[in-house]
Amino acid sequence: MAVPVPAPSASRTDAERTASIVRDAAVDLVLTETAHATETSRRLSRIGRAGLTCLAVDGLRPGACADVPRHLVSTTADSLALLAYDSGPATAPAAPC
Repeated sequence: MAVPVPAPSASRTDAERTASIVRDAAVDLVLTETAHATETSRRLSRIGRAGLTCLAVDGLRPGACADVPRHLVSTTADSLALLAYDSGPATAPAAPC
């Protein structure tokens, strides 16, 4: 499931919001851009998630994964594909119900 989060900035509020979302959504993988990868990894480390994979997708070459086996995922009409955090206080957003 994808959970969009703003790119890191110098704002403490942004850092707290990102940390809150990472904890709440039980994130397993972070997709970002090269320009944000170092700061994103640093922030993940600060909240105890140093082992979380942070992948810069803008550096991937087209076709780079062509030889990687694909696994189809079974979905239904009730499958969750995107979780948006847009409610709650700025530093502790909540996923809408």
